[in-house]
Order: sequence, then C-alpha cells, then structure tokens
Amino acid sequence: MPLCFDSMRKFPLFWGIPFLLMMALGAWGAEVGERPMVWAHNTPWFYPRDYPGYPEYYYNFPLQESKDTPTGDQDSLREEIRIVQEKGVDGFFLDFGGDPHGAAPHWSWRLPTYLEAAEGTDFQVAICIDVKISPEYWGKWLKELLGKNGNHPNYPKVGRKYVVCAYQFLHGENGYGEWSWNREDWRKLHAIMEEAGYPLYLIGNVAPLPNARLNLQQLEETKDIYDALFCFDSPAHCFDPPEVNNRLLGEFCRKNGKRFLPTLHPGYWGAWLANFNDFYNPFRGFDCFYRQYADGKKYQPIWTHLTTWNDLVETGVFERLYTFGQAETLRRYAKDLKGTPILTEDPEVLVSYLHEVMLGEILRIEAMSMPFSRQEPLEIEGVLRDLEGKVVWRLSPQSAAPDQYARLEWLIPTHELAFTPVLQPEFTVRMGEMVSTRKSVPIYLVSSWLQNCVTVNVPLSRMLADFPQEFTVRQEGNRLEATVAFHSPDVLKRIMLFRNDRPAGVFSPEQEKEEMLLNVLMQGMPKGVRITFENGHLLRAFRKGTQKGAQWQETTFFDYGRDFFWASDSSSGHMAMALAGTKDLKLVVTNAEGKQTVIPAENLARRRRFVNGDIDLRMSVDNTLFLDEPLERTQGTLTLNLFAADPQPTDNFYLRFETMDGRYFFSQPIYPFATNRRVSRTLLATPWTLESSKGGTAFAFRGEPEFLTPGNQQPFQGNFTVRVPVSLLIARGALWDFDGEDGWILDRYGDRDFFVDPGMLVEDGRGGRALKLDGTGKATLPARLWPMSGVGVTELAIKPEAIGGKPQTIVFKDGWYDGINLNLRPDGKVEVIRCYVGDSNDQNDIQMQTLWSRSSLKAGEWATIRVEADHGSLVLRINGKEEGTIPQAPFRSHGNGRVTFGGAMPGCVPFRGLVDDLKLFGL
Repeated sequence: MPLCFDSMRKFPLFWGIPFLLMMALGAWGAEVGERPMVWAHNTPWFYPRDYPGYPEYYYNFPLQESKDTPTGDQDSLREEIRIVQEKGVDGFFLDFGGDPHGAAPHWSWRLPTYLEAAEGTDFQVAICIDVKISPEYWGKWLKELLGKNGNHPNYPKVGRKYVVCAYQFLHGENGYGEWSWNREDWRKLHAIMEEAGYPLYLIGNVAPLPNARLNLQQLEETKDIYDALFCFDSPAHCFDPPEVNNRLLGEFCRKNGKRFLPTLHPGYWGAWLANFNDFYNPFRGFDCFYRQYADGKKYQPIWTHLTTWNDLVETGVFERLYTFGQAETLRRYAKDLKGTPILTEDPEVLVSYLHEVMLGEILRIEAMSMPFSRQEPLEIEGVLRDLEGKVVWRLSPQSAAPDQYARLEWLIPTHELAFTPVLQPEFTVRMGEMVSTRKSVPIYLVSSWLQNCVTVNVPLSRMLADFPQEFTVRQEGNRLEATVAFHSPDVLKRIMLFRNDRPAGVFSPEQEKEEMLLNVLMQGMPKGVRITFENGHLLRAFRKGTQKGAQWQETTFFDYGRDFFWASDSSSGHMAMALAGTKDLKLVVTNAEGKQTVIPAENLARRRRFVNGDIDLRMSVDNTLFLDEPLERTQGTLTLNLFAADPQPTDNFYLRFETMDGRYFFSQPIYPFATNRRVSRTLLATPWTLESSKGGTAFAFRGEPEFLTPGNQQPFQGNFTVRVPVSLLIARGALWDFDGEDGWILDRYGDRDFFVDPGMLVEDGRGGRALKLDGTGKATLPARLWPMSGVGVTELAIKPEAIGGKPQTIVFKDGWYDGINLNLRPDGKVEVIRCYVGDSNDQNDIQMQTLWSRSSLKAGEWATIRVEADHGSLVLRINGKEEGTIPQAPFRSHGNGRVTFGGAMPGCVPFRGLVDDLKLFGL
C-alpha cells in the first residue's frame, strides 16, 4: 500500500534512527515557502519502468534503464527521482485532468505512488490541475487527494496552504472553452477548500494563447485567486519573447506581493515518430534554454518552473540518446538559480547542432563552455569529415572566457558539401598543456524531408577518445552480419548497432556464433497467447505497463522464460521480444483455445509482418536493448547476426559504444549496400533552416536571427540556386503499394509504415489492392514524410471515378511548410500547386506556383502521375510523357503540416477514385 503520513505513525519503533532521519528530512521538506526550488511539470502516464521499450516510439529515446525487479514500478520511479534531483530539480507538478464522467481525476491514483517513491528525500510532489469539469468536481476530489496525501512529508505546503498548480489557469476566459477555468470557478473552489480545511497555495499558468500577449488587466482583477504565476510555454506561443514577458510578469508580481516563477523552457526536441506536434518550436541549439536561464536569473527567483511536456520528448531532465548534455546544462542552471553555482577547475564544453539538415541550408554548429575557475585561455576548434573520413571542412579556432557560459558557433554552407551524405564532427579543446580531441554524433545531409530532426546536445567530456575499431556489415538473403573488432582503453558496457538511426540490436556474448537475432513487436492480441520456439530461444522480453509475472486476481498478464512468452492480451500497449536462433527458427503461437500457428522467422523477415485473428507480429527495432547483460569487455571481436528485410542502397549503419561509467563513442557511419554515386542537381542555398522563425514557427522569436554570427560575417544571407554534384545517398525514399493483409500500409523501401481504415482498401483490378477515396474517408501520411519544396520525385497512380464539377484534390498538403498539392481539374487535366511562404515572417503569406498538364485523364482508367523537381525546375509527367515544366521559386519553409488523401484545398472537393503505388524519392 502507498505510505501516507497517518499510517506512518503505526509502524513499530524498532525502525529506529534511519526511519527518524527520513521523517526529519521529509518533515523539513513539507514547508517549502522560502526554500529555493526548481519545479518540473511531470506527466504521470509515462512510467519509468517502460523506458526500455521506447525505441519503438522515439529516435531520441531515454537512457534510464529499468530491469525487472519485484517492485519494478517503484524502483524505477525512485531511480527517476534520484536522477532529477541530481540534475537540480526539487519537485514535480503531476498533471491530472478532470474526468467528464465524474470519476477520479485522470492519473490521480499515481499521487501516492510518487510520494512513496520520494520518501527519504526532500523531493516534493504536488498536484497540477488541468481540465476543469467544475469547481464542485475538483472540490470533491481535492479533499479526497489532500486528505489522504496532503500531510505526507513529501507533499509541499506554504504555511497552512497546500501547493497546487493550475495548468489551465484562466484559459476559459481566453477562448479554450467550457472545460477550462475562469475566475469565478477558482473563487468557488477556494471557498470549498477553505471550508474543508485544505486552503490552496495556487500557482497559475498565465502563458497567453498562440500569438497573444499577457493580459495584465486580467491578472489585476483576479489577485484574490492566485499566490504565484508562471508562463508554461512562453517561447512556443506568446507574441512577445520571454524577456518581455518576464519583465512584465516579474514587475507585476513584485508590486502585488505574488511569487513569480521564471520559466526554463528547453525547446521542443522534434523527431516524434507518431503523428502529432511535429516541429513548431525549434530548440535553437543552446539558445532557447540559455536565454531563459540568463533572463530568469535577473529576478533572483525563489522558485523556477521547468517546462517538461511531454516528459520523454520536451524536457531537460532526462538523458537521451542524442541529448545527454541537456541534463548537465540543467544541473548547472538550477544550481546557479538557487544560489549555489558550480565552478569546476577543468573546462566542460558541450556541442549542439541539428542531427539532420536539409541539403543547401546553413549548418550551424554551436559550442558552449561552462564556467570554470582556471584562468588560462580556452580554445575550441574542429573538423568535419566526409563518408570516407577525409577532412572536408575546418572549424576555425575560437576562444571562450572562463567565468561565463561562453557560446561559440560555426556556420557551414551545406551546398558546398553535397557530395557526401554524412559529416562526422570532431572537436579539439585546448587549455594550457591540456589537449582533448573528441568525435561527436554524425550529421546527415538529406533530401527531401526531415525524419530525425533532433537537436544534438552532448558534452565532449562524455565522449570517448577515438580507439582502434573496425566495423563491417554484409547481408546474404535475410541474414545480416555485423562484425566489430575493438580495443578500448575503458571497460565497455554495451555496443549498439544502428540501422537508419534506429537500434537494430546489441552485441551480446549470450548469442552463439551461428545464432541470428530476431526483434519482434507484438500487438493486436484480443486474448491470451503463449509463444514457444523451435530452433531458438528468448533472450529478453518487454511489455509496456506490466512487469514480468504481474497478476491480477486469477490472471497473469505477462511472463516469459528462455523457452516461452506469455501475455494475457495486448491491452496495455506494445510488447517486444529479442530471440536468438538458427535460420530455421520458428515461433509457435498457441491461442486460448489451444490452436497453434507456426511462423518461420525467415518468412517474417521477408514479409516484415504476420497477422491473424490471434496475433500481430512485426519485425521491429530492438525494444529490449536496455534489458541486456553488461558486455564488460575492453577488446575482442564480436559478430551480431540478424534476421533482416531486403537491404536498400541508402541503408546506413553505425555503432554506439557505451562504457560502464556512462561515456559514449559513435562510429563513422557506413553504407554497405551502395556506392557513393553522384548526380548533378540544382540546389537552393538558403539561410532559412528548421530553427528559423518563419511563418507560423516560434511566434516569440519572429524577426530574430537564429545565428550568433553577425549578418555580414555569415556565409550568405539571401537565397540563390547553384548546380553541384550531389550524393545519391542523401536521398530519402518511400514506396507504398497499399497491398497487405489489413489497414497497415508497409513502406517497401524501409520502415515508414502507416495505418488507414481497412474499409478504404479495395481490389485494384491489377492483382493487388488500392486506396479507395469516396469523398468522405481520409488517409494521413506519417509526419514529415512529404517532399519539402516539392523537391525530388513524387509518383502515384490514380483511377478517377468521375471527372467534372468542382476540381478534385488528390493530395492535400496543409500547414506552412512548402510542398506540392495535386488536383484533378473538371476538364481532366492534372494541376500541381506548390504552396510556400516566401522570405516573410507572416504565416498567412502563402504563395503558390501552378503547373497544369496538357492532356486530360479519363474516368475509369489508370494513369501514373509523376512530378520531378529540383530547385531549378518542376516537371510534370503523365504515363511517362512530359506534360509541362515551370521554374521553381527559390524559397523553403519549415513548419507543421500534414499530407492527406481525402482532404481538399479551398474551392475543391476530395478526389473520388483509387490511388495506388505512391512513391517518393528525394533526388
């Protein structure tokens, strides 16, 4: 049972001194009024015990390990609290939303779990109210929650008041609708809680609506409601930059006796694998986080708010694959804001840059030196190496001052480096006799869409020095063999193999020489199944939301051993296995009625998926890699054999070495199935990047330069086109034929699958299936998978049901990034429209260029539409015949957007007919 304050008095006295110390520490922590603190929002629907399975959802997955233990949930949550305290965070605001049916607030049952995990520390856990429902609703449940948990030594109070945060503070007055709060709601709730003996210390989120300003008049009129104020997402949405909002809010709170919490907002990370949010608020290297720390420090805050939403994606707290430096930055900022700055003797230098850059844009590499005590000059320089390891760009030496957060940058015009798909950064730090050279995470030049657009953020001290290692990959049939020979000066904990930025597996001594690794994802199971194995065995297994051996009443949810895997159903989320076996490995699935299905691993590798009424099995990334046993070696030769789908020429591989003490090395990427063949293309050279405040991106930063370098020292400031040799390995590709067994549409080029309503799939009359559009149904492509600027090849087959009436939109691209739409005109001609934002900060400044076909399509007949474009021209072909050409306007716009089949542009209606064989290729 969760431990509450009242029940603790019943424990026997022989708990003795450790228990009394814990009580004393906790009792001190409950009164927090004058305690310097950093508060972080926390979303309790993310379980730390589930982190090993998150490579399925995130490129930039968290690195916290969570092994199976008897109390796994609490152990992993306790470890998370230890980690965030180490990074300078002193408390969580747990986000609870009201339930429209009157039940307990969503996830509020997790409050005692968090409090129990915090016991023995001074870490505080408070409630954050989200969706309103009604004051009476929250009065009822807050009395319940605070009655049972509010006097716990880890629940914070200010005097007699219980700390409660309000995420949707006055959103009801600002246009968010009936489920959001207004002033009278809060006054009613205060009266209810005061009468019940649970007065609230209310902290209100006053971040304005997108593109709006702080409403100080509203705050003046509601001073009786709140005790403290903060802006949750000021750099994302507010009209004014954080410095303006801090000044206004800080002065207002000072005059009115309220507490002001400056906000630390690390920026959104991007690179979400699911179809939501995308990259509407750029991270901007170190800038976004640093400028808010530096400005917030002016107010000498007692409390600071750290924006973390959602926790695994937009947060400075957790170390993740490409961003483990952010947590160190947070630790430094948090200590400084609380009056205990860290000043080390030796320098600490972090580097930051976009992991992927659209070809032709300016690559910005930023370095930041943390304050240190030695007064010797610090100098940082570096090089960029190409795919073959040759130096192709030099990062000129720059100096950093010792007593400040010194930020430096280098700007690289990528159109000059288009001959290589990879740039490997290497940095050298010099101070006195100290010289340290470290490689960092590789950078990819891509065309024509971003996929893993995370902002790398790594401390060079956590990167291993280069050491002897050789890495090869080859494939025969469906057997992929990766071999590494290494001689490391440090004991290695793990060596991960990555394919296309996704973890393919870990090199494991457990795996026999001839055994092959099979990574499987399982879902779609309506009832329990038991899986056994022929010619192989299970290495590791994972189930989201459930620990091994978990039971409820008579049901075992999830269990496994070397020879079996059992799951009651798939209701709690995805499940994963790592299997090892010979090429004849088979999975034997036994359903609840005893019926067996035998699935050869080789067939699964070839088809990538098996589905029937009992189970949905897929080839997957390694979702169990943090459940492996430590390698504990410094040298040797290891081979990892994998069941694998057919290789593609643009498949790239690299290794990530990890030491026992948490340092890393990323090997040079290799492309084992392709030659680095080059073609001549016209590119757009542009200073507009993902981090530019253009169109609807980053309201608060519009009009600001994203570079530290003055304009007259930048490589260039305007757009121009240039014809250069380009590596074919830069090209992104995807092919969806809409064939398969249900609504999952597999990408025949890679792993960019997506789901459509199975009812929209019909026989195409050509031996396969096609997507049927009837004017009502819609199919949305995965985020970011559409050519920006219309560049590359877009090809699809269509069969119109009828022609005439209003124009029909075949492909609808919304949002403010530039790309092509396709329409079928009433006369049967095909219309290609490229929408873009020019050199403008106005998201509504949408411009269009249009190309029409010369010939017309016929109803009831298949036709193949192909658009070919670089930044010089856009060509339309139908059934292989050229139909027209127009010059490309020299602009590029990043931003949110989705591509929909079944949508319609203004003035058009959705296309009615069949769509098939959609192909995208970036050059």
